[in-house]
Amino acid sequence: MKATIYTGPKDLEEALSWSKENLTSTNTKNKVLDLTKYNEEERSILNILMEKKELEIDQIAIFLNVSISSLAYNLLNLEFEGLIKSMPGKRYKIF
Repeated sequence: MKATIYTGPKDLEEALSWSKENLTSTNTKNKVLDLTKYNEEERSILNILMEKKELEIDQIAIFLNVSISSLAYNLLNLEFEGLIKSMPGKRYKIF
């Protein structure tokens, strides 16, 4: 690090090597999801949400033929992992 003249926000971005291109390219670049660490029901939930984009909890239960209580447990776990998002109206979508 060396002393530089600060004339505005651009100088700070350059000094800290911040740029919007770098931030967006690392965050959105080909996310690959490793499903091996999830149980069978969680994998099924992720697969159905990837296919359908957004579903209500009842629709997911019907597609997967599982109980609502078991499904709610797995949905909460996946939400804590940051993989899905709970929407108003008991709807879920892939994050």
